[in-house]
Amino acid sequence: MMVFLTYSLNATNYYVSSSGNDSNNGTSEAAPWKTLAKVNSFTPKPGDQILFKRGDEWSGSITVNASGTSSSQIIYGAYGTGDEPKIYGSEKITGWTKHSGNIYKATFNTSINQLFLNDSRMKAARHPNTGYLSTTTINSTSSFTCDALNSSINYIGATWVGRTVAYATVTLKVVSSSGKTLTLSEAPYANLNTNEGFILVNKLEFLDSAGEWYYDNTSKTVYFWTPNGDTPSNYTVSGSTNDNGIVISGKNYVTIKDLEILNHKKYGITLSGNYITIDNNVVSNPDARGIDVALGSYCNISNNTVSGANHSGIFTYSSNCNITDNQVNDMFYLKYRYFRRWFMVYGLRNKC
Repeated sequence: MMVFLTYSLNATNYYVSSSGNDSNNGTSEAAPWKTLAKVNSFTPKPGDQILFKRGDEWSGSITVNASGTSSSQIIYGAYGTGDEPKIYGSEKITGWTKHSGNIYKATFNTSINQLFLNDSRMKAARHPNTGYLSTTTINSTSSFTCDALNSSINYIGATWVGRTVAYATVTLKVVSSSGKTLTLSEAPYANLNTNEGFILVNKLEFLDSAGEWYYDNTSKTVYFWTPNGDTPSNYTVSGSTNDNGIVISGKNYVTIKDLEILNHKKYGITLSGNYITIDNNVVSNPDARGIDVALGSYCNISNNTVSGANHSGIFTYSSNCNITDNQVNDMFYLKYRYFRRWFMVYGLRNKC
């Protein structure tokens, strides 16, 4: 009991607001910190709370730098009234000019793997626009012919996404293109077979319908055809630039609660550690996993909403986890995926 009282008396609440100032001491609502950089440079003590102002928003990632104790967890949460504080993994894209037809372009120096129009995720340009193409002839372990391909297009550099194995898609680069025959960078997992479905992505030539986008890593240019065919300048357009929303690595006795985490390139929340509580958060549109428990024991994941995860909603590989009363929806929509090296389909995986 004495240990608990000592930690409680020494604990401090720190406040963060988008209208604050990092030169403040952060210990009152009247003098809050401002940036995630300030939060991430701080090492809290057991019992400390880092509280973000409701109704405010930030772009970036939160890194937890210390462990609490069994009697005094470190808490990252919210204060004030209104909507949950928003931690965005995306940044706004501006400076749009017309490329051709209904396609506009803008220079953006950070590679993105998701594009959002007013927080609605857009579709990565792909071929075909719906469904799959099918392999017609297998020429080698890494080469095939598809009679439905357009032989006038050079597909070198495109990403091939194939269904060579159940419950997964395999992603490889196209390194040779001759007519309707493509060669992949290597043999995919499981063998190529005739009549297997695949799609192609990541070529400007595939941007041929409203709502699609493409990012050229060489020229650092975003191309976008808005759903209405008008200039993207009429909207708030943003691209995913930050990998993870909240990172807890090798820390224990930490609570994350009452936050909204949106639009990150990989994970909404990723953690390794023991006695971690993830409670009453909203995780939206991560390109990989919503909540990822890479390693840990006795974690509590409850009352969270995960939507739009392009891989797993909640993924745990841990022991003695308590996972209750979460909502997972709208996950693994193929049309929104930017296509990583390997993707398997899980809603929830847990080892208890």
